[in-house]
Amino acid sequence: MGAGAVAIVLASAGLHAVWNLLVAGARDTHAVPAVALLAAAAAAAQVAALREASVVMATAAAAIAARELVPARRLAGAVAVVAAIAAW
Repeated sequence: MGAGAVAIVLASAGLHAVWNLLVAGARDTHAVPAVALLAAAAAAAQVAALREASVVMATAAAAIAARELVPARRLAGAVAVVAAIAAW
């Protein structure tokens, strides 16, 4: 096993131990995972918004620069993504 793999396994074990300490020391053991899940979802939402913004830019480039016919469903999806990003 390489040094990188060993480092990943040790880091995982350390995070698991810290997680166990957090949950064991909490009054409400159900609230801790719920808050962690919400925090992870908020972090992932930023990455997803960036990815979806690139899809919208590609749709606009196809319609404007390449003069590609953009179907109504694709245009509606791009508009929905822009609206969701703007609301964020």
